[in-house]
Amino acid sequence: MKRILLYGGKHGHMVWEASTSEQEDAALKALFSFLDKEWNVYNDLRMVESALYDKAKQGDQKSIKNLLLLRRNYEYEWFEILPVQEIQE
Repeated sequence: MKRILLYGGKHGHMVWEASTSEQEDAALKALFSFLDKEWNVYNDLRMVESALYDKAKQGDQKSIKNLLLLRRNYEYEWFEILPVQEIQE
């Protein structure tokens, strides 16, 4: 089954395909980069988050995922990985 990463941003939603583990990793990395560069959401990190951020900036996939999961209930950082059903014509 196909899966997507859905980001509920301030100015609309963004979607990345996340059907395979490689696609999910790429989607999480793209979301991390977007939140870091466009919204600067990691400027006020606590100590635990700061250590994850440093590793995430170096491309550590586990740190990227953990940081995003840790903060996904923050305003403008919400995301979810959802199954999608393909429609047959």
